[in-house]
Amino acid sequence: MRRGRVFYNVEFEYEFEYDNDTVWFATCIPYTYSMLIRYIKSIEDNIVNAAKQEEASFFTRKFSMLRPNKGKICEVKSIGKSLGGVNIPLLEITDFDCSKDELGKRKVIIL
Repeated sequence: MRRGRVFYNVEFEYEFEYDNDTVWFATCIPYTYSMLIRYIKSIEDNIVNAAKQEEASFFTRKFSMLRPNKGKICEVKSIGKSLGGVNIPLLEITDFDCSKDELGKRKVIIL
């Protein structure tokens, strides 16, 4: 423990099955919950900024999170809490310019 923060180590064992086998191990920095929340916040900021734009280029109109003179196409929600008690974010991306019945009939993709 350093300055009130807890650090963990991960270790594992691997049994090589074949004498001449090639095995690769890779590592990367963890993608933390804080990083995820900052990324989602940046998406929300982009939505707000897109809504404030009065005129946009063709590229921005086509790919922005908000379409000019139309409604939103992305909404951030929570689908519950993790075992650790933090919110699990959900980004709902769709055309919200329709009735709730029509929204309920659409197919869903979860990534």
